[in-house]
Amino acid sequence: MDTQSGADVHGVPETPSMIARPSDASDARTPRSNLGYGEGDQVWTPSETYGYRRCTIVSMNGSDSFLVECRDDANPEQGGQYSVKPADVRPYYDYGPEKTWADNTEMVHLDDANILHNIRKRYYRDEIYTYTANVLLAINPYKSIPGLYTPEKIAEYRGRSPGMLPPHPYAIADTAYRQQLREKDKKNQALVISGESGAGKTETAKHTMQYLTQVSRTDA
Repeated sequence: MDTQSGADVHGVPETPSMIARPSDASDARTPRSNLGYGEGDQVWTPSETYGYRRCTIVSMNGSDSFLVECRDDANPEQGGQYSVKPADVRPYYDYGPEKTWADNTEMVHLDDANILHNIRKRYYRDEIYTYTANVLLAINPYKSIPGLYTPEKIAEYRGRSPGMLPPHPYAIADTAYRQQLREKDKKNQALVISGESGAGKTETAKHTMQYLTQVSRTDA
């Protein structure tokens, strides 16, 4: 099936699941008091357009505010200097222009700004799925990505634990299927798919059921 999914996906060790949008990750923040910001440091600051944008600290007014200079990566001519609250700042770590993480928990800083930045970079490379530990986040590409949901892809993910292959709903579905069959467990499994209206929840459900139908038919 060529139609792509934009719903977000997650699981827990015994019950793989699917959950809400990446912006919900804002609760996982590195404590500000431990970051040791200084003048000249690059940081993320809030942006109405991008959620966060990269800026440089120009000066610091104690613990009350930072003066930062920001540039729009897409349009370097835009930007300027702004005063921001330290609580609104997120740490920036330069991994290089090409590096992305298949699992957000492998990053140095796990917070909303860095998660969004990683997911955005992967999205531009048609890598629409990203783990956060046992949570699978998905971004709707609004186009077909060849080879993403094929019988060959199903065979590739069968019997493989999440993390062994690139993030994919098939990995979550396979974990649920195998745990249901294990002699020690044989527990019912639940897949929960959620997201905003139009995010692709129905398509994600179709792809997941496609996988489960294929592997269960083969095992029959």
